[in-house]
Amino acid sequence: APFDESNSHNPTYLSKQLGVPVFPLEQKGVLRTNCIDCLDRTNVAQFSAGVEALEQQLVVMGIRSSARLDPSSTIIRVLIDMYVEVGDYI
Repeated sequence: APFDESNSHNPTYLSKQLGVPVFPLEQKGVLRTNCIDCLDRTNVAQFSAGVEALEQQLVVMGIRSSARLDPSSTIIRVLIDMYVEVGDYI
């Protein structure tokens, strides 16, 4: 069956179609950071918040059982590379 608006909110349907567990969660807030006096410090704050969010998401998705990621892990390196790549285009 095609994916459309009528079945987009059905976690069981999505789990079957995607082949992975789907958790019906919604974002409840927004984190906003402003440049105080240094762009580098703002970037560090945003990256730290991004790592924290990633750690929580991996647990909720059932990919990891612990919310702590090793700072030298491959997934953190990939996240750093993504931040660098996006920063190069801004």
